[in-house]
Amino acid sequence: MALFKKKSQEEIDRELYFQKLSYYRENYIPKEYNQAELLNHLLNQELDHYIDISSRGDGKSFNYFGALLYLSIEIDLKPIFMVRHYELQAKIRDFIRKVTQTIEYFDSEKLYFVSSIDYITVGYNDKEIALILDFNNASDLKFSSNILSYYPIMVYEEFLALKDDYLPNEFEKLKLIYTSVDRQKDRRFINHPKLLYLGNPVNFDSPILPALNMYNALQSQEMNTIKIYGNKILSIRRNDNINDRKNTRAFEDDEDSNFTGQFNYSNYLLVDENSYNQRLYRGQSMYIYMEKNLMLHVIKDEDDYILSIEKRNNKEQFCLSLSDETADRKYLDSKFYKDSQIRKHERNAFLFKDSFSRNYIQDSPILTRLKFQKCFTKAVKKDPQEIVQSVEKYDLLKSLYEKFELLK
Repeated sequence: MALFKKKSQEEIDRELYFQKLSYYRENYIPKEYNQAELLNHLLNQELDHYIDISSRGDGKSFNYFGALLYLSIEIDLKPIFMVRHYELQAKIRDFIRKVTQTIEYFDSEKLYFVSSIDYITVGYNDKEIALILDFNNASDLKFSSNILSYYPIMVYEEFLALKDDYLPNEFEKLKLIYTSVDRQKDRRFINHPKLLYLGNPVNFDSPILPALNMYNALQSQEMNTIKIYGNKILSIRRNDNINDRKNTRAFEDDEDSNFTGQFNYSNYLLVDENSYNQRLYRGQSMYIYMEKNLMLHVIKDEDDYILSIEKRNNKEQFCLSLSDETADRKYLDSKFYKDSQIRKHERNAFLFKDSFSRNYIQDSPILTRLKFQKCFTKAVKKDPQEIVQSVEKYDLLKSLYEKFELLK
């Protein structure tokens, strides 16, 4: 007589989750729209950040919102919908109402909203199924962590925006909210909160992109693919079914990201990946502390300078603001700024690690005037062993990934 191993609670939960997700997708998401595919990876305990970027009109937000509300009702896996400003909470509320009025599963008469000082609670029938909150309230939300911890799917709608729409310290506020949510042990389905970012390829200015080190991935990943980078997963999608319905004649632009689903960039003045790693090993590195959790990284390799905007690494030798000066970090005063430096940029005297960094630096009146060359008289050469290990680790991971792709 065969013996059957009893399923663990984790296995039971996993089967339940995919059963519910498959049912919703098959019945309520039309085939021609975004299929909310990143939800297939939501139970992957090695992933924290889920990024879905697609052409406008793809149905991305509608389908993710609908599926998450459905999962909340069915299995208590509850989302928080996050926006930048208090005023935008009302738009998310109206959008949720539209979803429940459109999808046959929901009875919109059972939907209700309760507003408090810190957030809006979304209720359905006799249970609370979601929260809506804004980043500007991040500091106060820590006092509501006992409530927030029951809503571990953090959804940042329209995380890519126009340049002037981003908040000061936006990434820091996101982290602060995350710590308020990450207060539970022994969750069902997932161990820690998940962050889902939904956006259209508007620009490169989101502080989240350098903080997550996603520049190269966004530039090099093929269209209509999903790939994992460490604890991050990225979906890039162009929906040609929807694009065919749009009137491109009115404002004709073959490179419009609303249609292409891609950021507009070029490889001009960029260093390829292999060359960058070699120069990183050979040359001197210098780091300048900046705002928004960013730093300017400059590599000097003989007469070449390679510039990049990256997440701070706590090794910065210099800073742009006097208030950021420390015993180990020198303030770059007015002597480090010259108008003549702008002409060097105009003559294309410098190279860049990626197009995001190039655009960021060339658009900055401060960075284009900064005589960073003067900093190298005091910059310390990197520990060669540290760089070798870093490059070897990168090469190994890249090789393993390529072998994995061949086996698929």
